[in-house]
Amino acid sequence: MSSAAEGCWRRPRTGTSKRMSQPLSWSPCAPWLGNPPSCTPCAPAPCLVCTKESFPGGKCDDSDRDIVATALRETREELGLHLGEDCVWGIMRPLPDRTKIMVVPVLANLGPLEQLILKPNPQEVEAVFTLSISHLLKEQNQGYTHFCKNGVYSYTMPVFPRGPHRVWGLTAIITELTLELLAPGKYQRRTRVVGRH
Repeated sequence: MSSAAEGCWRRPRTGTSKRMSQPLSWSPCAPWLGNPPSCTPCAPAPCLVCTKESFPGGKCDDSDRDIVATALRETREELGLHLGEDCVWGIMRPLPDRTKIMVVPVLANLGPLEQLILKPNPQEVEAVFTLSISHLLKEQNQGYTHFCKNGVYSYTMPVFPRGPHRVWGLTAIITELTLELLAPGKYQRRTRVVGRH
């Protein structure tokens, strides 16, 4: 059964160059668990072109009053979903992306997902999918990727490998932090967020 207790992601159109600097998190999300493997040489990081799963988002326009207005506008433009400020639960703390641009997640309630009518913008969005909190809380749906530099452990990133698409990178980090907020006691983050212990 779909409900507000799901995360709503979009899969950007392959080849779009729009950078995601203000993702909008809709509902609970999460990462993946496991024991750290021994360090081995790591593959190069993926390119910065937006071809991965992400929440709706983008840069602030001059016409945007604030971060919430940006998030709601981007959601409307990308998913055709019109939400009011009364749906917004709050603003999460800013996080740096790979290029050090600060991303400000905005958490909002979509209401029952079966009542949503989405009209994804075909120029920006290839597909839309949801994952329930119950799915994300199952340990087999959570994971981590451990990165090494010169054979020495460097950092760990959450990943959600099971579902219609793999959720990784900053989207997985936002998902993890959101799940930690929405399911305290049921989910425990295993990564360290910059500026937090």
